[in-house]
Amino acid sequence: MDTHNPYVAVSGLGYLLTSKGVPIIYYGLEQGFSGACPAAIHAGNATVEIQQACAKPSDSTYRQSMFLGAGWRLSSAIASIDAMSFIGPTSPPPAQPYIWQSDAFLNRSHTIYTVAKALAHVRRSCSALVHGNTYYRSASTSQAGMAFSRIYQTSEIVVLVNPSSVDWGVPDGEIVLDASINIAGAVYVDVLDPTGSRNASVTVDGHGARLLIKWLVYAHTSVILVNQRNLRPFDSGLQASLCVS
Repeated sequence: MDTHNPYVAVSGLGYLLTSKGVPIIYYGLEQGFSGACPAAIHAGNATVEIQQACAKPSDSTYRQSMFLGAGWRLSSAIASIDAMSFIGPTSPPPAQPYIWQSDAFLNRSHTIYTVAKALAHVRRSCSALVHGNTYYRSASTSQAGMAFSRIYQTSEIVVLVNPSSVDWGVPDGEIVLDASINIAGAVYVDVLDPTGSRNASVTVDGHGARLLIKWLVYAHTSVILVNQRNLRPFDSGLQASLCVS
């Protein structure tokens, strides 16, 4: 992971939690853990050995401490967590009794964590994301943007992923849809957008059904478009709309 840009992880989560298969969030990804060691290592006689291990990151370095009271706290793309990175004897020890929900190193309010949580709930609620077949609709080799649909029974979900550092416009401003399950005038809504600025409408003609997308997909983001008839009201606590089925 980019140790300075948490939004790279956000776009990756957008693909991981909407693509086919069983998504696996690797240990610490939701906290922006990068596996990189901090510059200062306070490990006494073990310092040189640890520095050598840090120079060649492996699975062991990625499995770092999750809590402030432990002594193997490596770097994070989240600045507030990264500021607490530390290798060495723990100081000070955690307050007693220990309440993990209050542990500053286990921050659950930053972008990566909240997006991962929201997407996990969205995936679980949408049958098309769990069981649907995948149909790739568009891709850009120059900007690395991509679009694909997940289709299950009469439900189609369109996913736009932009992992690049520049905003991406969908080629020709439209995405091909399955004409057998989409009707003209239907509106698709981005499940992560409470403002409605990411809505897209369906048009149908002799060439088939298409979703008209006239806005840009911002850098390092994902857009998950679901027919509004299959969505519950926006959940302000979760920061997402869940599928009805």
